[in-house]
Amino acid sequence: MKVKTYDIYDIYDIYDTEEIEEIEEIEKRSMYGKFVQEIRCRFFKVVIHYISNLMIINAYLEDIIELLLTPIEEVSPYLIVSKLEETVLGNIYLALWLALLMSLPAIYKQIWQFIKPALYYFEKVVLKTLLGGSLLAMFMGFIYGCIEL
Repeated sequence: MKVKTYDIYDIYDIYDTEEIEEIEEIEKRSMYGKFVQEIRCRFFKVVIHYISNLMIINAYLEDIIELLLTPIEEVSPYLIVSKLEETVLGNIYLALWLALLMSLPAIYKQIWQFIKPALYYFEKVVLKTLLGGSLLAMFMGFIYGCIEL
């Protein structure tokens, strides 16, 4: 029984250089495709979260507006609007911004889940500390703004 052995150079002789380049290009595209698929999946999760928050806020928008206007009613019982579209656009802007604010934790989580595999342990610790401190400062600013009203 004869066994045929191949040298590494024999393998390259079997394939044409154009075929090898084509195979390498397909591998690059498949890696790029996985990367794009990952981003697309995470973006879709964020959009779903944002839309669900927008629907929840839309259901309670009148109560939220009443809650936000309570401190202003002490100064003036009327809300003065100079243009008709300001009432409609004001409600829409408020709903969009509140949905974005409520979606920030999900957005931060998806960004973190995307970046985390590429970081070393020390980089993860530093980023967790910085992100935690910045989120704490942001929410303390919100609370301070609410107390000052």
